[in-house]
Amino acid sequence: MYKTYASPIPITINFDATVSSFGGVGTSFFMNFFEKYIRLNCSHNVDSIKHTDTPPLTHKLKFKAIYIYGDPIEAVVSIFMRKYHGLHSQYMLCNYPKIQPILKNETLESYLDLGEDKFKMEAHFHKWFDTSRHYPILFLKYEKIWDFLPEIFDFLEIEQKHIKDFPPRRKRNSSLNQLSENTIDRLNNMYGKFAKELETKPPFLIHQPTIKQYPLTLFQLPLSLIQHRHMIHPQLTFSTFFPKIYSSLKSFQKHE
Repeated sequence: MYKTYASPIPITINFDATVSSFGGVGTSFFMNFFEKYIRLNCSHNVDSIKHTDTPPLTHKLKFKAIYIYGDPIEAVVSIFMRKYHGLHSQYMLCNYPKIQPILKNETLESYLDLGEDKFKMEAHFHKWFDTSRHYPILFLKYEKIWDFLPEIFDFLEIEQKHIKDFPPRRKRNSSLNQLSENTIDRLNNMYGKFAKELETKPPFLIHQPTIKQYPLTLFQLPLSLIQHRHMIHPQLTFSTFFPKIYSSLKSFQKHE
């Protein structure tokens, strides 16, 4: 149902871990805290990892990733309330060149009028959840982050004494109480089924690695070159620019 090989990003920077999500689930605040203790990807998504739709590739043996998810309806409302919908849909549609991103002046109501999901959150989640890497991936529900702080700190190998400095739980700005009944109904029509599916997922789940480390040759292209080409042609993917390496990656994964 979902494409497993969706142009995974090769990491050549010496990160300790990466944090990614489909957006609107507190990823930035989470990263802003933990980047004080470990080396993470860019919280402003300059490296295109924060919202990549597949787990990134790395040749590092000691590496971890966290994927944050939450109620997709709340997430969409949050993205629109922060007026981030235009740019965010560009990130989320980078592997869907035939779909036009949401316009900057679009409202939540006019977006729902289109009747088309332009964030692809369900596919984004499954491309992470159904993909294996040679490193562990923690799937973490945003609403339950504060209930699992000791486990999160253990996963990232950060001393427990810093838990007291973690930002306190606060009420989300994306309150559905501010929306009309009609808007809520249409949000449920578009994202309700996916929201119910996510309710069945464990709030804290570590997917242990099931495949071997990737060959070092997959990471010998400068990341700056990949980023530069992506900025020039944002709707073209890693597989478009480097088809031979991408083909090698697919072949390697399929034989694991």
